Amino acid sequence: MLGLGLESTQFPRPLGIFDNKYALQLDGVAEGVHIPRHYSMLSNSFTIGMFVGDCEDFWDNLGGPGCFISNFDSSGFNLEYDYKRMKFTVAVKHPTQLSSQEIVTAVGPYNKMSYSGGTGFGAGDNYSTGNGGYTMVVGVFDGGALGGAKLQIYVGGGVDNEGAGIGNDVHLAGEAQATNGGTEVAYGVNSWSDDTDVGVGCSDINAEGKATEASAITMDSMFYFDIALTQETLRSIYNNGKGIDMLSKAGAYGAGAISALKSHLRFEEGSGGDGDVVQDASGTGNNGTIIGSPNWVTNVSTIIT
Repeated sequence: MLGLGLESTQFPRPLGIFDNKYALQLDGVAEGVHIPRHYSMLSNSFTIGMFVGDCEDFWDNLGGPGCFISNFDSSGFNLEYDYKRMKFTVAVKHPTQLSSQEIVTAVGPYNKMSYSGGTGFGAGDNYSTGNGGYTMVVGVFDGGALGGAKLQIYVGGGVDNEGAGIGNDVHLAGEAQATNGGTEVAYGVNSWSDDTDVGVGCSDINAEGKATEASAITMDSMFYFDIALTQETLRSIYNNGKGIDMLSKAGAYGAGAISALKSHLRFEEGSGGDGDVVQDASGTGNNGTIIGSPNWVTNVSTIIT
């Protein structure tokens, strides 16, 4: 990720921000970031994701949903964590019945992003880097898949268990495919959905600028590509937990892919509250507006080499 140049002498470890100096910590109640609706973030193939941290205790006890990135209001998409599972939901428009849609949901394995509820830190089947660490969560929507649009959930993280079970990598955590043959996201199938903006760290229903289904997370380096990235490309971005500079090292994920980066919030402002702007580093102008009064935190690890 842009600015996540991490080096460490051990893994698992509490990953810290290296040349990123700040991250945004949300309370899980009424805080998040709002990105106004713009055509560049309404594509029919896309990749959404971010690095999230300080959240495994929250996830392990979560009964209801907590959104990572969402513009879902019966139409659109939603990447969330719900009852100890990752979920990625997209409303897919019917190819001929334009007022009809299919709600397609990819679901990750139960409890693989939590650890405090029994198995303990370092469990071999756990995607988590541990409480206080950062994990990359990604949703990929491929509208060009044969037979209908395809959804995939990827998780960048895991434990170092010397080759046994799940190690530090970008893992395919779940996938699903539309059965109606549709290839387009159902933006605007319902009249009210025309106004649905994007919530980061929350859902943002009907462009009201209110954080619903908010997540108690520390978030950094949110990204939106208007293409479906491959697992290998995501591995290049994740870079074994170190991250890459998305803008200067664009060649790592394919020629022309940098032009597909339509929003990249680095959360480098370091200050600001309700109504203040978080800058989009992609150059597209899809800036975010802070909802509520989240904390700006510095997560510099003492074990970076």
